[in-house]
Amino acid sequence: MEFIASTFIEDGMLELRLDGQMVLRNSGRVSMKIEKGFHDVSWFVRGKIGTSFTISISSPPAAQFHLSKVLVEAKESYRYKF
Repeated sequence: MEFIASTFIEDGMLELRLDGQMVLRNSGRVSMKIEKGFHDVSWFVRGKIGTSFTISISSPPAAQFHLSKVLVEAKESYRYKF
């Protein structure tokens, strides 16, 4: 099974983690093999209020997710399981 994600941050810092390990920092794309089973995706974003960021997960199908947002506080974090 393959995990594919991409991120963008206008101005600031974004960390994307899979099962507690950082797989992507700031803007970029990652593609990596993962074992079947349950996984935990989390991210932490820090920047100026008004900074835009995007997180997209396109694979595996059970994890598909897209978020485009503007920071309304100086930092934000979130996590979910698939």
